[in-house]
Amino acid sequence: MEVADRHAAVTALASSLADYAISQDPTHLTYPVWRDPDVLDTWFSSGLWPIGTLGWPEQTPELAKYFPTSTPDHRGRYHLLLGRPHDDDAACRGG
Repeated sequence: MEVADRHAAVTALASSLADYAISQDPTHLTYPVWRDPDVLDTWFSSGLWPIGTLGWPEQTPELAKYFPTSTPDHRGRYHLLLGRPHDDDAACRGG
C-alpha cells in the first residue's frame, strides 16, 4: 500500500499490526511504502562519493582499493558510468 509519507506509513503499519494481533490472519497485514523526495539526490550524491573523498582524478591507493574498476559488480557498473566516465582505463571499456 502506498502512503503519502513516513508518518502515514507508521500509522498504517501500526493499524495493520493491531488488526493482526486480534485476527492472527497474516493476509490482513499491509506493508506501507512511500516515495522519498530525496531519491534522485541520493543516487546523484552516491555517484559523487569517490570524486569527493578518494582523491579523484589522481590515481590514489584509496581510489584503487575502494573504487576498483577491474571487476565491477552491479553497483560498480553504476558508479563506473557515473563516476569514472573520463578514465581511460575504465573496466567498461575493457581496459
